[in-house]
Amino acid sequence: MSVGNFTVVRAGFDATMLAGLSEQQLGAAWQQMTATLGAFQHASAPIYKSIEGYATYFVPMVFAYGSLEVQVVFNGRGQTAGFFLRPAGFDAST
Repeated sequence: MSVGNFTVVRAGFDATMLAGLSEQQLGAAWQQMTATLGAFQHASAPIYKSIEGYATYFVPMVFAYGSLEVQVVFNGRGQTAGFFLRPAGFDAST
């Protein structure tokens, strides 16, 4: 996402994600993040959890003025079945 290639991001989406999240929506979300948190600095190592049978990765992302966590959920076929922007340190398992 940090390079702005939302076509590549969407390439791995399942049908539900493709129908629900456009390239324009991804771009708008990224613009909102950088407008609020400043320039993207880096992503830290992802943290893996299996949640209700889905492979779920939490990716800490650091920006100039703050951080957040991207949660990416994969179905059994390896397709992206969920994509969430969370406050840093959010615990989705509780």
